[in-house]
Amino acid sequence: MIGLFFFGSVFPLVQATENSEADSAIGALLLDEKLMIDSSSDAELESTDNSNITDGEPELPINSESDDPLEVKNVVSVAEEAVPFVSYRTHLQDFGWQGAVRDREISGSVGQAKRLEAVEINLGNTPMAGGVDYQVHVQNYGWMSTVSDGRSAGTTGEGLRLEAIKINLTGEMMSHYDIYYRVHAQNFGWLDWAKNGEPSGTAGYTYRLEALEVLLVKKGADAPGETVRPFVKYPKLSYQTHIQNIGWQNYVSSGALSGTTGEGKRLEGIKINLADSTFTGSISYRTHVQDYGWQSWKQDDAFSGTEGESKRLEAIQINLNGEIAEYFDVYYRVHAQNFGWLDWAKNGESAGTEGLGFRLEAIELRLVKKGGPTPGKASTPFVKLGGIAAQIVSANQSNATKVQLKTQLSYGTMVNGVRVAAPISKISAYMQSTTSDHKVNLSVSTTNNPLIFNLGFDEKMLNLSETYEIIASVAGSSSKLWTGGINQNTILGKISSNSNYVFYKRDPTPVNQLTLKHLLQTALEPVGSTLYVWGGGWNEADTGSGIETVTMGVSPQWKSFFKQYGSIYDYTKTMYQIHNGLDCSGYVGWTIYNSVNTTNNKNGYVMLADRMTSNFASRGWGTYKDKAQISQYRPGDILSSAGHVYMVLGVAADKSLVVVHSTPKGVQINGTPTPSGITNSIAASLAKQYMSTYYPDWYNKFPSVKVDYSYLTDFDQMSWNISGNALLSDPDGIVNKSAEQVLASIFSK
Repeated sequence: MIGLFFFGSVFPLVQATENSEADSAIGALLLDEKLMIDSSSDAELESTDNSNITDGEPELPINSESDDPLEVKNVVSVAEEAVPFVSYRTHLQDFGWQGAVRDREISGSVGQAKRLEAVEINLGNTPMAGGVDYQVHVQNYGWMSTVSDGRSAGTTGEGLRLEAIKINLTGEMMSHYDIYYRVHAQNFGWLDWAKNGEPSGTAGYTYRLEALEVLLVKKGADAPGETVRPFVKYPKLSYQTHIQNIGWQNYVSSGALSGTTGEGKRLEGIKINLADSTFTGSISYRTHVQDYGWQSWKQDDAFSGTEGESKRLEAIQINLNGEIAEYFDVYYRVHAQNFGWLDWAKNGESAGTEGLGFRLEAIELRLVKKGGPTPGKASTPFVKLGGIAAQIVSANQSNATKVQLKTQLSYGTMVNGVRVAAPISKISAYMQSTTSDHKVNLSVSTTNNPLIFNLGFDEKMLNLSETYEIIASVAGSSSKLWTGGINQNTILGKISSNSNYVFYKRDPTPVNQLTLKHLLQTALEPVGSTLYVWGGGWNEADTGSGIETVTMGVSPQWKSFFKQYGSIYDYTKTMYQIHNGLDCSGYVGWTIYNSVNTTNNKNGYVMLADRMTSNFASRGWGTYKDKAQISQYRPGDILSSAGHVYMVLGVAADKSLVVVHSTPKGVQINGTPTPSGITNSIAASLAKQYMSTYYPDWYNKFPSVKVDYSYLTDFDQMSWNISGNALLSDPDGIVNKSAEQVLASIFSK
């Protein structure tokens, strides 16, 4: 049968040429019993070089041997040479149905990351009976029912991707022709050619098809290109373990547990296999076995470990080799004696323990697309005896020259969020000059926490001009002390960090004893002239103190910026103009720096608001309390939450608080309600009195002086230590004064 192929009223584009294909197309059109030329039609046939079929009306190609477009010579021979074609169109994300194309033309898109959602395929100019069947694999549905001859396969309006396709010929056409097709798949590009019902695309990847090419080829003729890999399947990973007193367990698949937990049984051997992979390559692995150490590498379901020797596996390494390693990462984690589940290792990294004599009890493996997300935490997959982690926790001045560092010393690393404790009998520590051989041994003493140790030294033993590294040793393994970026000071010396390790240096700059009154007076300096700027006080990298918060005094830029605005100020329109004002943590960081220091460009104190109270307490400055534990407030208290931080100036007789902070308007004095919820509190009245009297320009613009009840319920607390040799002292008795008395004192310069 000879037929015309169309979708709706739109015919595919046909290019006519001066060859037998053009002639046969003419013959086919003339012989089709459905083709009639209505002499009364207004349609006009135009002779052109190319026969374009548009607007639903077929335009006949020109016969090269005649000026008459309808004159065809030797019609019967031309019909016998009819060349069939395949026509197809796709429904493309954001574009809908595209126009029909044919014979290896691209339908879809390349380089636009658009999914194919549906497809229609038909045959045209067929010289014999038969048609085309096709089936698509759709997101969420899987393989859908087979459709044929121009019907839609897939979905529209659901936003679901095609992931694979199968196309086959039917009837007599199947005996005389092969149908080839290939797809452009997400992350793979053009796959090789499939034919006659073979799947083309991907399985298990959740990748979209983006474009399609289809072609008819005479039976047995050469393929249009490579046919090695038209379809890419997600490989199957399986593994089994040999368990103490149990023997070999059954194979499990990727993501499943093999072994036992909670039974105290050792793994003794393992086999790992990759199957059903369209990629070349292999999986290799080796185990660390009791008494033997690391064994040789095995691969592809070979046995690693021991059997019948009662020896435990202690660690494992697993890797992919060859082409499959270009497309996948292998992740694995182990359940180790005394530690439980360690973190995830990948691609040959060690998982388990070494030198501790701990057994592996279970294992999980996962095959993940290259660069895909880690299945979970990956910081500590392996613990090895002999390593040491040494972190500074806080620094305290016990008297004029003696310093006590609280340090966390531990074997190896973190395990399940907890460090492995080190016995004090194996710990030593010293300070080593970075410019000479001068070395000072530190004393080591225990605390109530088995992980925390005191390292003590006398600053008089250090040379004034030298900088020292602090080094701890456990069982012969040494490590410099490191910190998470927290810089801490003692009275005579300064602790600093290069973001990795801690350094200590005597500081010849005289440091006056800090008083509570001085702290509160310093906190008042930016009040009434500094607007709130999101990020103000932070550095350009948004990682800590900016230039203004390690500089003595109030920045003139803050005052200038304040004068630009009237009574309307919206901080959301000035975000990250970091040199024009201060946010809440920038303000508190500036206050602390300007209270503690007398010169510029030392270590700053700006950090996330919710870290401030616990951080300052960890430096030995005061006592930290969770919001649920707070029973009273004192002048100078710092209160912080996940979104804000403020300082207490005084406590009124009705238990309301006079506070100073950087609000969404800026740095000002405010009053809280009473604990019973009364908003017209003594503190609010005092705030109004002092803001209107001492900061009239600010008060005229922003007269609001009240804050909400959450200030009494949602903030953690750090109360200053004002006794003995603490950083802060209170010779003026500020801590025992009422809010009225404190304000009178600190405003009396």
